[in-house]
Amino acid sequence: MKSLNNIEKIEVIGGKTTITYVDGTKYSTKDDITLTANYRNENDHPIIDHCI
Repeated sequence: MKSLNNIEKIEVIGGKTTITYVDGTKYSTKDDITLTANYRNENDHPIIDHCI
């Protein structure tokens, strides 16, 4: 998911949540979600994808 600052619209219809961002990207889920402003993931680091 992208930053909450970039959200244009949030719809919940029939248990399905759809988030539309200002650039037109859409994220949809039937799972429970939590939206948190100013969240910072301290464990977020690049994934190194290679085989040794």
